[in-house]
Amino acid sequence: MPARLVARKGHADLLAAWPAVRAAVPGAIVLCAGDGWLREVLPALAAAAGLGEAVRFLGHRDDLPVLLAAADVVALPSRGEGLPLAVLEALAAGRPVVATDVGGNREAVEDGRTGRLVAPGDPGALAVAIAELLADGEARRRIGEQGRRVALERYRSEDVARQLEDAYDAWLAALGVSRWGAARPAAAVPS
Repeated sequence: MPARLVARKGHADLLAAWPAVRAAVPGAIVLCAGDGWLREVLPALAAAAGLGEAVRFLGHRDDLPVLLAAADVVALPSRGEGLPLAVLEALAAGRPVVATDVGGNREAVEDGRTGRLVAPGDPGALAVAIAELLADGEARRRIGEQGRRVALERYRSEDVARQLEDAYDAWLAALGVSRWGAARPAAAVPS
């Protein structure tokens, strides 16, 4: 799980799901890469749940590609999201994603095709989706390959930059200003 250690990212839901994942897939380990204001709370919560070495908090990492390459599944059980970079990076790395059906997650993760979508705040559904993918290597491979294709087709950095540029140009045009700062005549400014 590559995410800041903040409440809205859903670490508590992942920790609540993990005993069921371990019951279905003994030996499964979750690696949490990220830092944040819950860096003291979440390890204590994991320890209180008896998760011990089944959950490892890695802190801030600059080697996310290495961690993604080592992962079988990437989880992002957020309670709210925009379009998370972590999901796009996981898809580009060919890893199936289990994410909550919120915000931009549903744009990038196609349930059953590039990963699995579950309801936010539902550790039971999260556990089932993760355990099913961990137990089925062929599904992980197929979904990971499809996710990589989708990421490369839809989210190439050049295309995203062009789309962002187009959106800014449209916004500036609505304000009556060009990208280069030249103001349009006052009559062209919408009221």
